[in-house]
Amino acid sequence: MKLTGFFKIPKHRVFNYRPRYYNPEQEEFNEKLEKKQTDKIITKEKIHHQFDIRRSQEKRSYAFRLLIILTTFILLTIALFYGFKIINFLK
Repeated sequence: MKLTGFFKIPKHRVFNYRPRYYNPEQEEFNEKLEKKQTDKIITKEKIHHQFDIRRSQEKRSYAFRLLIILTTFILLTIALFYGFKIINFLK
């Protein structure tokens, strides 16, 4: 006759135990590898940043050049318009 209803029988417990293994050479290698990967990322970011700076400078110089050309064109147009007006006035 079973008396399991009166007594609580504990179940077996499972532990997740993994023994640690320390290898100083492997740790040093992993640190160097991680440092190189972060250096590569930083280098890529620096290169992209330099290209972005150059693009923005080229855009500014293009806009400035366009502004100078338009200003010159407007000034020449005004000069020609008033020049012909004065010539027609003198006749």
